[in-house]
Amino acid sequence: MRKSKYTFIDGTTGFSLNIAGMNFSDGDMDSMSDKFAAAYKEMNKIEAGEIKNPDENRKVTHFTDRSVYSGSKLFMEVEEFAEEVRTGVVRGSTGKKFDGLVVNGIGGSALGPQLMQFAINGPYWNELNESKRNGYLKIYFLDNKRPKLKSIDQM
Repeated sequence: MRKSKYTFIDGTTGFSLNIAGMNFSDGDMDSMSDKFAAAYKEMNKIEAGEIKNPDENRKVTHFTDRSVYSGSKLFMEVEEFAEEVRTGVVRGSTGKKFDGLVVNGIGGSALGPQLMQFAINGPYWNELNESKRNGYLKIYFLDNKRPKLKSIDQM
């Protein structure tokens, strides 16, 4: 029962997320229902184009950019370049095929790509040999998370 209750499956993409094995109770989820509703409301505002970067007076365009990007010329060029790197057509300055890449996230920006990498390829991707990775590069994640700041009264 818990597994089906706490498994989300998107009917369009087939993406699924199961959180049943996490350490929480039904009461914990119920106590956060207002927070979930508030987050959903704010996400709808972002998707509708509300200004969410007030210091720069601009919208967050992640969602709208993604909806058109996959069919764009730029997307095709990036895909072609990635394939040329994977197959060794594009090589490093030493003339050798690239073996790995580094994703540098600032403020947590590496967490989403790292989650997807681990979900799709598993946490031991980099230990697989090149043929088991089908020529794809090893992927390393760096993340410069902002440390939690202490308030003045805690110093």
